[in-house]
Amino acid sequence: MKVYEYMFSKKPIVYSNLPIIDEMLFDCAISSIPDNPKDLANKITYLYENPEAGRKLADKAFLKVLGCTWDKRAENIVKFVKL
Repeated sequence: MKVYEYMFSKKPIVYSNLPIIDEMLFDCAISSIPDNPKDLANKITYLYENPEAGRKLADKAFLKVLGCTWDKRAENIVKFVKL
């Protein structure tokens, strides 16, 4: 659930490249190598130096998370059941 909160915040996300998280964030955030502080620092520095890139990722994450609300999930279930 924290991932959804991060996406909803409209802030760029840097995350540890773990399969369960990567599945949700691969196209709207920047992954870093787990347990590698230098890589994490490099990714944060990149976002600091490239605010437009960070804004685009944050916007993409926000739009993606809008499809994950409880109302949206219920709507998708109703559509599925009607098939």
